[in-house]
Amino acid sequence: MTVKVGTEEKLVPRKDIKSTQLAPSSMPAMGDQLSKRDIRDLVTYLGNLRRRFE
Repeated sequence: MTVKVGTEEKLVPRKDIKSTQLAPSSMPAMGDQLSKRDIRDLVTYLGNLRRRFE
């Protein structure tokens, strides 16, 4: 099994693994950080930036 540790990938034999579980996402929930209006404004801003460079 390949395990990513930071920017490195390590190969660990399956026989050496006792158990596995999915780690929670380190990405914060945007609903807790930004209001719906802030998210809308951010998406609009990013969309406008994209048009400038096309």
